[in-house]
Amino acid sequence: MTVDVPNSSRIVGTSEGAAFPAVYSNTEDDVAAIVCGDDYLCSGPESSLTKLSKKLSEAFEIKTCMIGEDDHLSKETKILNRIIRVTQDGWEIEAGPRHGELIIKEPGLENSKGLTTPGFDEPVNDDDPELEDWRATKFRSVAARANHLALDRPDLQFAVKELCRSMSRPTEGSWRKLTRLGKYIIHRPRLVLHYRWQDPIAELSTFSDANWAGCLKSRKSTSGGVIKLGDHLLRSWSKTQTNIALSSAEREFYAATKAAQESLGMATMGRELSMNLKSMIFVDASAALGVAQRHGIGKNRHLQTGALWIQEQELKRVIRMKKVVGSENCSDILTNNVSREILEKHAAGMNMEYRGDRAEKAVQLHLIQRKVRQARAEINALEASRVRSKQDEPIRSDLIGEFVDNTDQVLRKSMMKSNDVPKMNINQYEKQVCRHEGSMVKWQQGHQHLH
Repeated sequence: MTVDVPNSSRIVGTSEGAAFPAVYSNTEDDVAAIVCGDDYLCSGPESSLTKLSKKLSEAFEIKTCMIGEDDHLSKETKILNRIIRVTQDGWEIEAGPRHGELIIKEPGLENSKGLTTPGFDEPVNDDDPELEDWRATKFRSVAARANHLALDRPDLQFAVKELCRSMSRPTEGSWRKLTRLGKYIIHRPRLVLHYRWQDPIAELSTFSDANWAGCLKSRKSTSGGVIKLGDHLLRSWSKTQTNIALSSAEREFYAATKAAQESLGMATMGRELSMNLKSMIFVDASAALGVAQRHGIGKNRHLQTGALWIQEQELKRVIRMKKVVGSENCSDILTNNVSREILEKHAAGMNMEYRGDRAEKAVQLHLIQRKVRQARAEINALEASRVRSKQDEPIRSDLIGEFVDNTDQVLRKSMMKSNDVPKMNINQYEKQVCRHEGSMVKWQQGHQHLH
């Protein structure tokens, strides 16, 4: 069930400054709720959710939608720009289509052909000209939308990460990357994450990978990671490493440290939901695995802090580390631009499915938006017909300066001065205006001829 509560309301409370929403559970009614701002996502028995909805409705104006497997419940809803639906096999989540459509529309790619990959490797060109101010502004706007969309689309995360690195000084090369991303979204407009029914799982599987000196300009590496609970994708990331790795073992070790931190954070969230989860880290580099599993730092003094921390966590059995074959490491798509075959293979490995049609909920929202645009166009045409006469222009210009904050009064007074109402109604209207402004004496002096 999703609940929209006014911004000024705080029922359960939020986790201020946290990287994830606050989590609330009520063992009496067996209801768990995730709070994000003024939106609540609750899970529990239908009777408990109905009770919660009635309780909230007594104090607030809310919109609710209860979804579930039973026939009388909805099968699909939208919350936080995500579409959630229930099927016979489990649950599905996908990003709303709005941001993807705007990423295509803003650069003018509506009539372009789609591409099979979201990014490409381009040689560094120091003479690449910077974008003009208006194009730079549009680039930042579209890149920010892409960054939001990538939260629910792991196939976009590496390309979007590279795109956002040039936010401060976008160049023509940055614009080419942006158009490439838009053309890929044309080819792959939807990515659905499947959460099929599975037996209870007590271990988080975290996959870690990194490229070596992947950035041709700064020679920094990229860490990529995927956290799964069984077959369910919980989190993925693509992040440029802050340090310049001197070897492939070092860059893999940095990535493994990042993966361990993320995995422990996810396990902590699981405890809030009464789930006791262990962490297993999968890496495909034997050298990084050897550094993490041995005791002591050896000759790697520059890795001292991270090495000792991750060794300590494994010694306490808080985390465990294991080797995985590189071709089976699904986090590979988060560290570099890969081919279409590899992208589709790892997308399937993370239980993601590409679709080309529009979601039912997205179609409904699209129809509503079209009706709103049609209604606004009719209103604008009606207002334009009222004031299209040339003799009204001086009157409207004078009134706009006088009543700039009240459009309704401007239109009414313009109609009155255009002889659309009797003279006496004009005087009554001016009297009301003067009374509102506290200048009745001025009105009486200007209208003594009426007495």
